[in-house]
Amino acid sequence: MSEEWRALDEKGKEPYEKMAEKEKERYEKEKKEYEEKKKSEKKPAKEEKHQEEVKPKVEKPAEVVEKKEEKKEEKKEEGKTSAKKTPDKKP
Repeated sequence: MSEEWRALDEKGKEPYEKMAEKEKERYEKEKKEYEEKKKSEKKPAKEEKHQEEVKPKVEKPAEVVEKKEEKKEEKKEEGKTSAKKTPDKKP
């Protein structure tokens, strides 16, 4: 096939080159439309993300201390209740 192409003169290649140029224009047009569509679809998502309430990722030190104290108290209470719930062993 490549030999046939090389054998063609300019007049023989002309219709194929015109088709290739039209195809290239069509491709570029469709690509541009696609990229514009993608940009317009992404914009609302970004705006919504910025409007959401931003939550702190790190807890404040006072909150951390309170949670630790609560866990300690819960463990103490669990220990007391579990000690009551365990039946006495009889020899």
